[in-house]
Amino acid sequence: MNEFEKECWLKVAYKVTCNQYINENISKVSHIILDGNYIHSESDLYCYIGEQVCGILGYMGYSTSALSNCLTGENLIPICRPLNITWKNFKSSELNFNCIDDLNYLVELLKEDAILKIQI
Repeated sequence: MNEFEKECWLKVAYKVTCNQYINENISKVSHIILDGNYIHSESDLYCYIGEQVCGILGYMGYSTSALSNCLTGENLIPICRPLNITWKNFKSSELNFNCIDDLNYLVELLKEDAILKIQI
């Protein structure tokens, strides 16, 4: 998808999540694996992490503050806090990310709000 399509996807995912009731008996996710081969932009990360946690059209934020809130806030996102994240093939993200400063900022945010393990 291009960046516009990813932004649209994230908006739809947000609306779906807002209209969804997640009951307390649902299994909570404690660990996810991100594949750097598919994360080359900030939007890619939001789409990927949302689907890893909540399934298709899953939502875990569309901005850094929204992602942080999903990882740490009292909301309906079904995760055990802190969420354990393994980012495999990170070198691919590093080599292909549209802005390396944004990638570094996202990595720091994930280190603060989750338990992040990077695999080159």
